[in-house]
Amino acid sequence: MEFFTQLTLLQALFWAVGVVVSLLLLYQDLKGRTVHVLLLVGLAGAGIGFHYRESIPDLLLEIAPNLVFISTILLVAGLYFRLRHGSFAAFPKQIGLGDILYFLAATPWFTPFQFILFFVTGILLVLAITMTLHLVRKIPKDWPIPLAGLLAGWWILFLPIAGTLDARILPG
Repeated sequence: MEFFTQLTLLQALFWAVGVVVSLLLLYQDLKGRTVHVLLLVGLAGAGIGFHYRESIPDLLLEIAPNLVFISTILLVAGLYFRLRHGSFAAFPKQIGLGDILYFLAATPWFTPFQFILFFVTGILLVLAITMTLHLVRKIPKDWPIPLAGLLAGWWILFLPIAGTLDARILPG
């Protein structure tokens, strides 16, 4: 894959740290439906380090649209819960703080195009996995979905694919 041939040694090291942290997030969320904040800080830090050749203002300009996207999604979801249930109280019961913090921790790794693609495909993948588990294992409806962990697993597969796609379809 073109992704791996384009990495510097330092970028490969940061990517390896991201993979290890993502595997730990996947394990932790699947096992206990919780993620440790230090793992999320590690993922974000490795993502910032991955772009060590960019200036901080350039990196912030690249991350800003991702943060706007996350904020918009959360605002729309919050408004939906407000209209559907009459209050925002149901919203935190449906999506955990670790899930929201995972979205934030993943943003430094992606261009805006990649992040939107990652988010949409990841959510669809999690929905497919959850629906399959409901059909096959007959898990209860209130089973907490390990969103951050499953997205961390998807991150491991998606980042090299996205890097290769960007090299082929995006100008520059």
